[in-house]
Amino acid sequence: MPESVHAQADFDECAEPGPIIERASSEMRWSPDGKWLAMATDAIKDVEEGCYTDTKLEVYDGTTSQVIFAYPNDDIVIAGLAWSPDGSRLVTSDLAGIVQIWDTADWKFVGSYSISKWGLIEATWHPHQKRLAVAGYDGIIYVLNPDNGQVIQQVSIGQENPTDGNIPIGYLEWSPDGTKVGVGRVDNSLLILDAINLEVIGTLLPSKNMNPLAVDGRWSPDSKLIAVQYHNSYDAELWDVQTGKKLLTLTGHTSYLNGRAWSPSGKLIATTSMDKTVRIWDVATGQQQKVIAGPNDIDQTLHIDWSIDGKIAYGYSIKKGIEPPPIIPQIIVIPDSVK
Repeated sequence: MPESVHAQADFDECAEPGPIIERASSEMRWSPDGKWLAMATDAIKDVEEGCYTDTKLEVYDGTTSQVIFAYPNDDIVIAGLAWSPDGSRLVTSDLAGIVQIWDTADWKFVGSYSISKWGLIEATWHPHQKRLAVAGYDGIIYVLNPDNGQVIQQVSIGQENPTDGNIPIGYLEWSPDGTKVGVGRVDNSLLILDAINLEVIGTLLPSKNMNPLAVDGRWSPDSKLIAVQYHNSYDAELWDVQTGKKLLTLTGHTSYLNGRAWSPSGKLIATTSMDKTVRIWDVATGQQQKVIAGPNDIDQTLHIDWSIDGKIAYGYSIKKGIEPPPIIPQIIVIPDSVK
């Protein structure tokens, strides 16, 4: 689940004016070739909890850091971002249950599709097929035809408590080899699904007590491991998907973990945290390799992604009195090698 995203208040309640007291990234993804960086951001007004404003999508040139495309999203938080495997399409999912797709050749709309009455937290594109999947608060995985937005597959995962409905999904990601799907839910369970039928074929983490945010994860480039983080934990864990066993715990952050991203080779992993740092870890040993301090005056480092050509980009949140400054993606180059 995107680290700064929570349930959005009723839109009518948020119509009243109020000063902006916080800005944050709500998702971030590099294009497959590392040429562009897509970042979604939002702001919170000082009225009622969950009242967002100035929600937008921006696409940056990965070399110059200049904005090449911007789209305001009508004060609805963009929670999911995904590029098509060839980079020709960019999709967003938001807390109004809407999926929007752009053609990156000219940044024109392909379409806008209302998929759910509930917020859609995650979006993921199959690495080899023309299939797009989204999921969120209603606990349903929707697989779409990205050409027309038609739902071609719809699966409810779990339904352990039919009286209360499905368990919300906060993490959804096809494995890089396209054979599996990782699903994290707000009961702290992490499931592995067959990519074709979306049937549960493994459970890395069993269901536990309900939690405001889901367990989150990220597949390794070779599809063998998942980097796992829990809500309100300082540590990340590396799990072997084949054996279902935990291999390592990455310990070193001094506050709650927010995000994680693998290097292109899979030898390193980067994490963000409420301790305002980015930390680089050796995947083989779990040892911390580097600590990078975030910009001055930020509250926490948030979303993070590592491009195929070695650039780390991360977002953050900032509270700085009235009208804090806009969020600017931080881009750094880190060698994809162990010391």
